[in-house]
Amino acid sequence: MKINLLKDIIFIFTILLCTNAIVAQNRMGFSFLWGEMKPHSSYIEPLRADVRGIQISADWDREVISEKLFSVNSKHSYLPIFGATALYLDMGHPQTGNQVALGATVGGKFTFGKSFHLGWKYAQGFSYLSKKYDSSAIPINYGIGTHVNYFAQITTYALLDLNNFATFNIGYNLTHSSNGNWEKPNVGLNVLNFNAGLYYRISDNKRFRTHRKYSAFPWYA
Repeated sequence: MKINLLKDIIFIFTILLCTNAIVAQNRMGFSFLWGEMKPHSSYIEPLRADVRGIQISADWDREVISEKLFSVNSKHSYLPIFGATALYLDMGHPQTGNQVALGATVGGKFTFGKSFHLGWKYAQGFSYLSKKYDSSAIPINYGIGTHVNYFAQITTYALLDLNNFATFNIGYNLTHSSNGNWEKPNVGLNVLNFNAGLYYRISDNKRFRTHRKYSAFPWYA
């Protein structure tokens, strides 16, 4: 049963990642992460530690059709965002090791004037933790009982366009890892991080145009 469930998860995750593959990316981003692991249970209080890492992301803006709701020619607008992200975290404790994660993202971005933006993103995918619970070798890691886990991340951020290609970003992340009770223990690990870095626009076309007869952007599961 576990093997069949794992095959289904891999299939769904592959579909999520490949839905954006036919669209040229609008922005590539690189951010530094700093913060700490926040225990939400007394079982994992000994794992509290400073967490540092890096994150790479690719975002696409989907221009909406409704000019009444979101006018892209006005000073204020809202655009849905789709993309993918990958991150590496040093969990700051020898019992939790390192985390590598990959996920598909969805979100939105408000634009104020010509160069300032506020946005949010939600990512889902998989993470790999180098350390897991072991009754003899790692007895205090009650957070995670498997190396491969479900990954989720909620991000809020601000963007400031420096020129037509470069954008400075700063924000806040909540990153979660757990295995959905695939193996015990599964208390889960939550990391709160500030992020700061740069986005680089691959093309000077800031938005992809869509039309009523067709859409240049694929449907997103």
